[in-house]
Amino acid sequence: MLLELTTIAAAVFERRGDDWIGHLLTGDRPLALPEIAVELRLSDLYDGLTFTPPLP
Repeated sequence: MLLELTTIAAAVFERRGDDWIGHLLTGDRPLALPEIAVELRLSDLYDGLTFTPPLP
């Protein structure tokens, strides 16, 4: 999993056979981590953080 630094988003990768499949999650989508039996909202990882607009 790679978390975005400037907005609520993550690139999540899962292994299927010999392949790695990537998914982009944004906003309040659920983030499932079945290997450790955990599911949480992506926005919970960013709780308490504020983002400033990027410079032009």
